[in-house]
Amino acid sequence: MRNLLSWRTTSKILALTLTTVMALTALPPHGNTANAQTGCINKHMVWDGDTILGIAQKYRVDPYELAAANGVTNPRFIKIGDVLCLDGLVSAQPTPGQPAPGQPIPPPATGGPTTPQAPATPPLIGGGSQSVNLSGRTYATDAAGYYSIQRGDTLFRIGLAFGVSAAQLAAVNAIPNANLIVTGQRILIPPATPSAPVPGSVPAISLQPDLAGPGDTVTVRGYNYPPNTTINLYLEKPSLNRKSNILTSVKTDANGTFSTTVILPSAWPDGLAIDTRTVSISGRTADNVFWGMNFFINEAWLNTQPVG
Repeated sequence: MRNLLSWRTTSKILALTLTTVMALTALPPHGNTANAQTGCINKHMVWDGDTILGIAQKYRVDPYELAAANGVTNPRFIKIGDVLCLDGLVSAQPTPGQPAPGQPIPPPATGGPTTPQAPATPPLIGGGSQSVNLSGRTYATDAAGYYSIQRGDTLFRIGLAFGVSAAQLAAVNAIPNANLIVTGQRILIPPATPSAPVPGSVPAISLQPDLAGPGDTVTVRGYNYPPNTTINLYLEKPSLNRKSNILTSVKTDANGTFSTTVILPSAWPDGLAIDTRTVSISGRTADNVFWGMNFFINEAWLNTQPVG
């Protein structure tokens, strides 16, 4: 019995030691560790139990885009210690202790960095009459801002059409299960708000709307840049190593902020169509020392996807 207990104790110690060594020495097979050394601003280190899907849900990004951007060829195989870069993919996930996206962010202390302001969605106030064509379907609201659910609808796709999140729609309409909606049900569509950048002191970008396509005009706002500095705006797809010509240049104000509009092109400089699921807009200083990114969902891609 003593030998058996000793063997069990030794096995547990060996297993614990092996787990600790794996956690401390696991080197990702995808080159993700290099992200920590290449200027990646928004990072996530893989912990025990993490999955690509879970990480994507946490940061509200597409799991396939997250995997592709980090060279993960097998989404089921990531290791403790992998560092995943979220630049160009992060849309609205705040750091712990920060307000949720779409809620007002407290102003910084005097002299501190300018924190992005995300307007709160007024409760029970509709966005008025709207009509949006998406994937061959028309999404229209009445004058009070109500939309009647059609067969095959999901809150996610309705939210895409009107520039709000499925979570917002569920909250405003007191829908306990976002996956359970009924044909003919009328739901209030709140006004669209800008996408919220990750709060903090690093340069950040917000976009409005966050669903757009070639030829559309997008409002781009920048925060936490050097004051009185020229910022060049580009269209980028980091996972494809693609970057547009300068869309426009804008100068920051004394607080390091700017607001401007850009018209989205339909192709990259080499003529390849911009038809991926998401595309980023970046704001970079001339020397690329200060830059931020945020992405929009590409309507050109979405219109090729089946409804329902």
